[in-house]
Amino acid sequence: MKKTIIIAFILLNITSLAFAQGDVLASISVSSNKVEGTDRAIYDAMQKTLNDMVNSRSWTPYQLKQDERFKIRLAFTITDRRSDTEFEADLNVATSRLIFNTNHESPILNFVDKKVHFYFNQFEPLEFIENTYTNNLVSVTAYYIYYALGLQFDTFQPSGGQDFFSRASEIVRTAQSSREVGWNSQDGDRSRFWLTEYIMSPTYRGLRTFMYQYHRQGLDVMADNVENGRTHVMRAIEDLKRVYEERPGMYVTQMIIDAKRDEIINIFRGASENEKKSVINIMKQIDAANSNKYDGINTAPSGGSSPFDKPSYPSNPSNPSYPSNPSRPGGGTDKPRW
Repeated sequence: MKKTIIIAFILLNITSLAFAQGDVLASISVSSNKVEGTDRAIYDAMQKTLNDMVNSRSWTPYQLKQDERFKIRLAFTITDRRSDTEFEADLNVATSRLIFNTNHESPILNFVDKKVHFYFNQFEPLEFIENTYTNNLVSVTAYYIYYALGLQFDTFQPSGGQDFFSRASEIVRTAQSSREVGWNSQDGDRSRFWLTEYIMSPTYRGLRTFMYQYHRQGLDVMADNVENGRTHVMRAIEDLKRVYEERPGMYVTQMIIDAKRDEIINIFRGASENEKKSVINIMKQIDAANSNKYDGINTAPSGGSSPFDKPSYPSNPSNPSYPSNPSRPGGGTDKPRW
């Protein structure tokens, strides 16, 4: 009971403004391989400036140790340099989530925002200021940090990422006056405007119940009870199916499926025949373009290691601040037991 109260107290303070430094460990890279005849020095400066901007400020209410910080990867691939200070890039955004009592890191988000336009002067600092638009590169970067954190926190508590999605939405609002592509409703279903609009909409709340039930009630318990955890994963997938039926083809749904596809296949390879049939039917319906891949559920489990990196571990998955524990908590295994 005492433990539950402590956890609840921590989670209720998610919206606190008393931010601590160093809570996000961002890995930001800038590749210029697609741009010929350019000086690499400016891209090195861009990479360093972005990493400094993100990793030196506070994004959450938590005071975290170095190995407890939320890991988020942003990879800019420069596709065009229009002038000394004007660029266009494709941006890959990825984040993953530690699973309790295993060496498994579950992918939460992994997608590409194409043709991000921005200006960068290597002799001018980059700084993100809440409720202020200063530069498209700054706003895009801050937006995806908050969006990734919103998804992360949703996996620990129902709608736990609300404050972070609200902050991402505020960035959308302040950036709309810039006339840069991606911040307005007319910029298409994959725009940053719609990414936040859909994820925060009560109509599509199944997107967020999916995140919580799949991770906290599903994967986090599978080390102790595979069948029970897999049952909750199945219920989460049914939530996703209901969202799909409400709005087929919505990009946020597809974005979540793209991050989870391989993992779902691996989880259900060890399931009962009825479970396999059910999940295959659902996934072929909501991910029709990749329907053939779900036939892999009927193949025998490989028994190999997890396809994801082996990270440090949280001592309590209910606490988003990830208290450090250098040893595997509770005798964790080398790979997921599913």
